[in-house]
Amino acid sequence: MSHVSQSLTPTRGRLMAVLITVAAAVVLLLSIQGSTARGEIQGTCEGGKFCVFTGAFYTGEELNFGCSAKFRYTGELYSAKNHCSVNVRIGWTEGGSTNWKACMGPGGERPEPGRFNTTEPNGC
Repeated sequence: MSHVSQSLTPTRGRLMAVLITVAAAVVLLLSIQGSTARGEIQGTCEGGKFCVFTGAFYTGEELNFGCSAKFRYTGELYSAKNHCSVNVRIGWTEGGSTNWKACMGPGGERPEPGRFNTTEPNGC
């Protein structure tokens, strides 16, 4: 006659612990993949583009524009890279006037110029 050991029989508590552990591992794996995907998107700032970021030090959402595009963003931007062959200036526009923050030459990078929402190629 065979006896099943109590330590080998899964209990409801052990089963729940295993399920929670597996679920946590899946969530961790998906968050790592999500971070990698965002890094690849942010890594697309290449030659012929002016790239702005919603976070300082090139973090957050990345938006890429052509080198001749003048734009005004409805939110706040906090860092930029100029991979164009022209100067681009960045500034904060509010109430019809613009406070220009920086002039970025070709290859210029501003990891933390303060908030801005407007760019203008050949503006400086």
